[in-house]
Amino acid sequence: MPTKARSTQSKESAGQTECCESSSDAAAKESQSDDSPPEAQAVDQLCRQPRYPPGMPQDSTSRKLFYHYDQAIAPRMVWVDTADNPFRNIVMQVATQSPALMSSILTLASGDLRARSHDSLIPVNNGSQINRYQEQTLSHLVNHLKDRIENQPGVNQLSQLAGAVLATFFLSHLSINLGDYSARRLHIRATWSMIEHWNLSPPNVHASLAPIRDFLLEEVYILKTCEFVTSFQPWELPYGAASSISIQKPFVQYCHTILDVVHIDRNKREYESTTNPQLPIEALVAKFEEARNLSKKYNATYQSSAASRATFDYVVDLFHYAGLIYTSQVVNDGPESQKVALNAHQTLLELIRQCSDLSVIAQDLAWPIFLAGTKCYDSPNDRSMIEEKLAEIMGITGFTERQRLLLFIKEYWSLCEENPATNWIDMAERYAKRGEPIFIF
Repeated sequence: MPTKARSTQSKESAGQTECCESSSDAAAKESQSDDSPPEAQAVDQLCRQPRYPPGMPQDSTSRKLFYHYDQAIAPRMVWVDTADNPFRNIVMQVATQSPALMSSILTLASGDLRARSHDSLIPVNNGSQINRYQEQTLSHLVNHLKDRIENQPGVNQLSQLAGAVLATFFLSHLSINLGDYSARRLHIRATWSMIEHWNLSPPNVHASLAPIRDFLLEEVYILKTCEFVTSFQPWELPYGAASSISIQKPFVQYCHTILDVVHIDRNKREYESTTNPQLPIEALVAKFEEARNLSKKYNATYQSSAASRATFDYVVDLFHYAGLIYTSQVVNDGPESQKVALNAHQTLLELIRQCSDLSVIAQDLAWPIFLAGTKCYDSPNDRSMIEEKLAEIMGITGFTERQRLLLFIKEYWSLCEENPATNWIDMAERYAKRGEPIFIF
């Protein structure tokens, strides 16, 4: 599933479709004429074209890392990239006032380069560089918490709070990139707790920063939903701040419905019941259809190009059919579930085949491709396509977690060859119980 800061239509790609290469990508490729690794060339080229707000560090290393954040990380934090991407516009402005956020961006960029390069692009001492930036971030966060305890919240303090919450959120993404489950869970919980605390501030104080808070609420809510699917841990999200998340925003209603399905699965496991789910398959299908309509309705009102809107609608459809597959695997209450699963799987595979260039939406594809893969153990051709697509998005995004997903799905296929009744959700629970939960993100 998503987080990737997919909060709103900021996931659109200005003038790009899901199957075309952007002009900026083409230009970057044309400029790579030496023998150094392409990513290193891109970083060096970007350093010569700084376009950051005043107050950003100007040393060579920082500029390279900020460039990598701007060009490689910010685009994948949203559903589809646009000029209005909040991970550029909001984050970079707040960073000039927040040392914690500034150092967290450097931390995330260092870790991302390391994950993408598999140690081939960057010096051996990059690990210590990541640790140094991370220690700086944590030190700034500790100082921020001390200030919050000792002082009454004011406008300046809340500006720092926005930076601190974003910094913690970025540490969550760093742990996802590096496949660190314990750190990921800790940072996601910390981010949500800080947002809850922010929500308790006097309304007249935090009103000007409410859009940033709401934006972060949606992002962390989606992250926590992704985590809940395969962590097999209790749902911890308080309903205070969560109740203010608008279902009109893209994928919020989708996450609500996924949570309904996960709760059905957990209740069945707790009470060892395979019948009488809390909601019948027909009701859940209707909820997914409502979620799809809400996302597309929001998309239609957003000021962007026709190509961007088409790309976003394509992503919405991918998630819709992936959600139906997951639901049919959980509810599994007879012929109706089987019919839903078959139709959804066939449609999802066809949608995935339609996309010849994943670069624009690679950050969104782990969930739909993984769910499609859970239904094709008996088709060598479909299995090959799933492997290729997962490997491709892994090459684009660099997420270590995607490599674990690929290994997981291949193990699942092997088990299905021995026993077709093998259930991937049961398998995911075993992974979680031994402290190695997968994260479909």
